[in-house]
Amino acid sequence: MDLSKSICELDGVEEVSVIVTEVDVKTETVKIMISGNDIDFDKMMEAISDSGVSVRSIDEVSLSRIRPSSS
Repeated sequence: MDLSKSICELDGVEEVSVIVTEVDVKTETVKIMISGNDIDFDKMMEAISDSGVSVRSIDEVSLSRIRPSSS
């Protein structure tokens, strides 16, 4: 809960989902999905690290370009 809250408080973040996928004696493996506009990657990684979480891999990144409307 603290991890998702600290990420969600970052500028640009609109939604955070944290799913525990595996529990071991010493660790928990989680899948974190973060969505929003103009998310600062470095600040996001800092918030994750400050929560005591180690990132082992980033499996997917999705981007979309917002084009100004022509009026």
